[in-house]
Amino acid sequence: MNVPPALIPLINVFILINRVKVGGRIVRRVIDVTELLDIARGSLKTNTLFRWNKDKDAIVKLGDSALIADLIRMGRVSQEEVDTELKRRGEIMKAMARYGFRSPEAVFRVTRNYYIDPERTYRAVVSGELP
Repeated sequence: MNVPPALIPLINVFILINRVKVGGRIVRRVIDVTELLDIARGSLKTNTLFRWNKDKDAIVKLGDSALIADLIRMGRVSQEEVDTELKRRGEIMKAMARYGFRSPEAVFRVTRNYYIDPERTYRAVVSGELP
């Protein structure tokens, strides 16, 4: 990973995407999802959340997010709010795949609009409209 050291403290999550061979084809897969917990003496303390299983061609959950657990513990969000938001985002991603919203431009539009107006974007995407 070629991340300038000055930018590392600004990162919450690392997502490693790689080209792999699946069923005789070369495809891209998310290989690893890891959150950055701390930086001490130039060493990174991380927590791996998900890892790709090549035998199943599936992403496998390895653990829970320590960063989200900290937000809940500090009272910034409730567990119910986190669960609702993760479910909603999962539904949006499934709808994007179902309706073919795969181009970088489409993903950008959905992501940008979700941060601006989550309710409107959610309704649009799950009904098959590109916001």
